[in-house]
Amino acid sequence: MLFCDLDNRQVDALREVGNIGAGHAATALSQLVGRSVSLSVPKVDVVPFPRICALLGGPETEVAALYMKVYGDTRGNILIVFSPDNLATLAGQMLGKPVSSVHSLSALERSAMLELGNILSSAYLTSISQLLHLSLIPSVPSLAIDMVGAILEAPILEISRVADTALVLQTEFQDTNNAFAGHFFLLPDPQSLDTMLDALSRS
Repeated sequence: MLFCDLDNRQVDALREVGNIGAGHAATALSQLVGRSVSLSVPKVDVVPFPRICALLGGPETEVAALYMKVYGDTRGNILIVFSPDNLATLAGQMLGKPVSSVHSLSALERSAMLELGNILSSAYLTSISQLLHLSLIPSVPSLAIDMVGAILEAPILEISRVADTALVLQTEFQDTNNAFAGHFFLLPDPQSLDTMLDALSRS
């Protein structure tokens, strides 16, 4: 099935999957920073590639992103995106000391950020795995501080080999004081869509 062939029922089902995954990720983040984290209702959109950049402020907007590939029964990519200042704030809260800039992270601070990506992606995928009875495994995370266009180049290139649009499951989250806010994206591989939908029909 192509992304553009999804009907409303299937979109609603994918949105619920995203909601469950994001809820577990938000719980994990709340435990890491010791404060409540709120979520937006997950959005499920089939979008042309330039619109993915627009969702994050445009191709030349600088962001801090944690990137993981998804392996297993279905494949895809996860992006967890913050503004550089918000990621510095989050790093400081995790480590209990101020972090002045993500452009000059110490080895410990960078390690903490990578562990954040690992914890959030694992919480997200584990909950979906349990719901759909599929094996979903995140890769080792990578951290990039760059323009949106550069960060999205790799996942978009991968998807563009088999499709001209992307299926985006997007959730926004922030803490109670709005000290940090971020975006969580799941970009499923087009060839994995039928597997996800078949699993949803059985769940």
